[in-house]
Amino acid sequence: MERVERRRDLAETPVHPSLTRPILMGGIEKDLAMLEILLGGAILALAGPTLVTFAILAVIVVAINPWLLAPLSERDPQAFAIYLRHIQYLPSYPAASTHHTPLSHR
Repeated sequence: MERVERRRDLAETPVHPSLTRPILMGGIEKDLAMLEILLGGAILALAGPTLVTFAILAVIVVAINPWLLAPLSERDPQAFAIYLRHIQYLPSYPAASTHHTPLSHR
């Protein structure tokens, strides 16, 4: 098997790292951060602005973000998007085709 050599006459175009890095908010994915803000607002709206409500929100922001979501986003910045796509799939697919499938001619 021949070894393919790289062409030296092709121009190289530098790509700035900010164009390839994922967009994170506070070290977590943008969608997860928006979901957390939405849930915090819902808890605050439903329970009212009490000391207990603010304590629950503080535990969510202080405990969940740095110790669970930030390492997950550091390891795979698109994990939440992959999970959302994963839950749309069926648990199993039928092995047989439907009656609408065209027959292949040999």
